[in-house]
Amino acid sequence: MESLVEVVTVYTPIYDLARKKIRLNTTQRPPKFVGSRTLFQRVLTNLVDNGLKHTKTNTMVVVGSIDTPGEFLVWVSDDGQGMPGLNGSDEVLLSHLLENEAYDLNNGTFSSGTGLRFVERAARQLGGVATATLNEIGGSTVSLRFEKRPSS
Repeated sequence: MESLVEVVTVYTPIYDLARKKIRLNTTQRPPKFVGSRTLFQRVLTNLVDNGLKHTKTNTMVVVGSIDTPGEFLVWVSDDGQGMPGLNGSDEVLLSHLLENEAYDLNNGTFSSGTGLRFVERAARQLGGVATATLNEIGGSTVSLRFEKRPSS
């Protein structure tokens, strides 16, 4: 998907200046995205920007996608401090995480959570669902899942 390549390409020099790495990890060419390309790019940009803000120097943010017969999955994974309210390796709907009182919007990261709320709502508007997990090595992964619809 061109949107993934474009976002990673635009952010690579910014990550370089911050002495961080960004990598695109796709196993094959993803299917053409049906929906607002602008909105999808804004979601990806928001997640990649969060990775830039919430990771330390010399760390990695990975943008990836997988195309399976039933769904298309896009994710952004970082090795930062992890999102508040996540426990273990359980996948949590982003909407549930943001509604949960355990999500501390004032956790010292200078983040209000507004961007993640945008990601969750935009994913729904695009026909998908946004989830989050903690990574084993630290940090979080936000995934966007889109079910494939039969072509008519």
